[in-house]
Amino acid sequence: MATKKDLVEAYAFSRRRLVTAFLSGAPGGREVEPSRPGRTVVGGLALAVLLVAGAAIASVLASRTEEDWNQVGLVVSRQQAAPYVILEKSSQPQLIPVINITSAQLILGADLAPTYVDQDVIEDQTPGEPIGIAGAPQTLPRPQQFIESGWTACTDDGRGIAVTVSEDPHVTVADGGGVVVQSEGQFWVVAKSSSDYDLDQARAHRYLLPQSETNDLLLGALGLQSEVDAPTVPQEWLGLFPEGAELSLASFAVDGFGEPLDNPDLPAGAKVGDYVVDPSGDGGAYFTADGKAVPLDAFALQVYANSPVPGRPDAVPEELQTERPPIPSATLPYRDAHWPSTTLEEVRGQVCARLDARHADVPLVDLAGDPDETAAVGDDVDAGLKSVDIDRGRGAFVRSGDWDETTSSSAYVIDPRGQSYALVGGDTVAKLGYDDTEESFVPDSWLKLFSEGVALSTSRALCPPAGPGDAAASAAPTPTPSPTDPSASAGPVDNGAPAGCQQLAETQ
Repeated sequence: MATKKDLVEAYAFSRRRLVTAFLSGAPGGREVEPSRPGRTVVGGLALAVLLVAGAAIASVLASRTEEDWNQVGLVVSRQQAAPYVILEKSSQPQLIPVINITSAQLILGADLAPTYVDQDVIEDQTPGEPIGIAGAPQTLPRPQQFIESGWTACTDDGRGIAVTVSEDPHVTVADGGGVVVQSEGQFWVVAKSSSDYDLDQARAHRYLLPQSETNDLLLGALGLQSEVDAPTVPQEWLGLFPEGAELSLASFAVDGFGEPLDNPDLPAGAKVGDYVVDPSGDGGAYFTADGKAVPLDAFALQVYANSPVPGRPDAVPEELQTERPPIPSATLPYRDAHWPSTTLEEVRGQVCARLDARHADVPLVDLAGDPDETAAVGDDVDAGLKSVDIDRGRGAFVRSGDWDETTSSSAYVIDPRGQSYALVGGDTVAKLGYDDTEESFVPDSWLKLFSEGVALSTSRALCPPAGPGDAAASAAPTPTPSPTDPSASAGPVDNGAPAGCQQLAETQ
C-alpha cells in the first residue's frame, strides 16, 4: 500500500511532466494548431436560421387577425373558409354570410381583397341572415379570359348542335361554298353574300327555296346537290344566319311579267321578263315593262332562269337568243337580297356556322366545314340536343341584339360551364370589373346556344337567396330601351330589391 510520501512524489512527477509538455511543444517540433473561429461562427448562424424559421412557423400557426378587420369588405374564416361581408364599419360589425364570391363582387366590386380572421373572432360577433344570388357561379371569368369571337356551331344530318368557344380555329371557312339543307319541311340554301353589294358587311345568309318543280334545276345550276340529298338540320342552327331574300322570281319584283314588249332593239315577240345571257355565260339581263334591262350576275342569272313564272309552276322565263341590246340599265331590285354574286361549291359532310363578332359593329358569320374532333358534332348529340365546349377556364362578356344592330343594353357574361347570365342594373358591369372591356356584339340567336342562368345584379345580391318556388327567383328581368340609343336592343333592367334585403352604404 502506497505511503503518503509515495503519493507526494507521484503528484510531483505528474506536475513536472505536465510542465515539460507545455514547454517542449508537440512531438516532432510541430505546434498544435488552434481551432478555427469560423466554425463557431457558422454554427451560430445555423442556429439563428433555425430559430427564425421556428418563429415564422409559430407566427403562421398563431392568430393573425388584423386589428382593422372590421372595415367594410369581404371577411373569410381562416379555419372554415366561409365568406362574410361587412356593409358598415363598426367596432362590433355585423358579419353577413354571402353564399358565393360572385355575389360578394356584385356588392363590393371585383377588386375586393379578402381579410382572413380566426373563427373564434367570427363567433364573437352576431352574424346576419345569409344573402346572395342562388344559382350564381362561385366565380366569373376575368376580362383576360374572354373569348368573344370565333365561336362555332356544327351539325350533321339528323343530329343536334355542337358549340365550341375556343381561341383556336377548329373549322375551315368555306369561301365561295354553299349548302342546301332542310328543316321543318322547308328547304334552304346557306351561302355568303357578295361583297359587291354588302361591302365589308358580307356574311353568310340563309335563303328560302320555295316549293317548286324546278328546284333541282335551280340547285344544279347553282352548283349544289338536289333536294333529296339535303341533310336535315335543326331550325336553331339555321337561325345562326341572318335571312336573305328567297330564291324565286318574287325577289326580282317583275311587274307585268309576260306582257308584250314593243322595242325595236328586241326580237319580235319579246315579252316582259324575257332575258338574255352574256357571251361569257357569267351573267345576263332581263327586260322590264318600261323598256330597260336589269343586269344579272352569275348567281342571280341562275335563280332567275330556273324559277317558275307566275301562274305556271312548270315553266321558267324565256331566254332570247340574241346579244344584249343597247338599252338603258335599270337599278337592281335584288341588291338588298344579300345573295352571292357567283355560283357555289357544295360543302359536304358536317356543316358549321362560325361567328365573327366585333365591338360596336354588326356581327358577321361564315359558313364553314371540315370541323376537327373538338368542333364536330358527335353521334351522341341527337336532334334537339346541344353540346357546349369552352376552352378551360375561359368565358365571354358580350352584348346581344338583332343582326343589323351595333350596340345594346343587353349585357351577358358566359362562364366556363357554358351558362349565360344577364347583367342587370346600371352599375353591375362596373362592379364586376368589365366596364373597360371592349365587348363584342353578338346576335340573339347565338346567345341562345348557351343555357340561361340567373340574372345578376347588386340589388339581388343584397337579398336572401331565393328558393325555386320564390317569386324573386322566377321573376324575369324587365326590358327597357337603351337610354343612349333608342334604336338599340333593350336589355333587362333591375327592378330593385324587395323588402328585407340589406342596404349598401352610399360610399360603396
